[in-house]
Amino acid sequence: MESRPSEIIEGVAGDRPWHRLEDRYIQAGDVRTRYWQQGSQGSNLVLLHGLGSYLDSWCLNIGEFARRYRVYAPDLLGHGYTDKPQVSYSLDCFVTFLSDFLSALGLDRTHLVGHSWGGAVALRFAEQYPERVERLVLAGSPGLGPNVALWLRLLTLPFFNTNAARVGRRILKIASRTVIVRPEKRTPEWIGMTQERMKISEVRAVVRAVARKYLRLRGLRPEVMEMIRTQLPELRVPTLVIHGLNDWLIPPSNVAFAKTLNPTLEVKLLERCGHELQYECAEEFNQAVLEFLAGPADLHSRT
Repeated sequence: MESRPSEIIEGVAGDRPWHRLEDRYIQAGDVRTRYWQQGSQGSNLVLLHGLGSYLDSWCLNIGEFARRYRVYAPDLLGHGYTDKPQVSYSLDCFVTFLSDFLSALGLDRTHLVGHSWGGAVALRFAEQYPERVERLVLAGSPGLGPNVALWLRLLTLPFFNTNAARVGRRILKIASRTVIVRPEKRTPEWIGMTQERMKISEVRAVVRAVARKYLRLRGLRPEVMEMIRTQLPELRVPTLVIHGLNDWLIPPSNVAFAKTLNPTLEVKLLERCGHELQYECAEEFNQAVLEFLAGPADLHSRT
């Protein structure tokens, strides 16, 4: 297990410093994986970031969660500073990676919190391995309904360019309005982080591969909708669906659709909050997640 010294990036979220924890590395199967770990008591809690992102996206959450839990946040397969092997990057590839990551850490059972694509990975993992998941939190997650933004569907086109490294900060600041509603949260640091994470060409390739595998220009592929309709009603893990009411990428209408398929889902909708809810609405997000994780063990469980 390797590690790197921690850093502090000033100026995020007003005057609060953006804490970066010590970078650690572990071998998850054949994949060298970067992760952060904080907290020494309570149950295990694993945080899974979204598509094209990296573990730094949990910078305003991991410290709060670590007061009560042993928290782990990896760079997902093909993202950040984790290895980027030549694989299909199907949902099952990510599920296998997560299983290997948990096994490498010796975690037999854990809470899972997934944002966006990380939520889709967490949901599929919980469906396949319910005995390994205590509670599940899906934040701004796809895989709950049919609706998805045109921007994501455009990724399926062969000429569409995801190279944010060549996009100026001014354009990115304008684009940030599609994922962050509150103007004070569109900080230079967040814009810089977005540029940094998309500079890696392999990450851009993974984003395109995932989009083209599960989307088409008209929306979700039919087989994806069929999977949602058949598997979501069978989910047996206590689950919180937390979503921004102003999420433009993954519309909150999907949450109502999911609730009709599985009435046991607990739902929390955050006002004046977009897709980056764990960052934009960190205080409300942290409180909702912690309250849910502390609930009765058998809440919403199914036999």
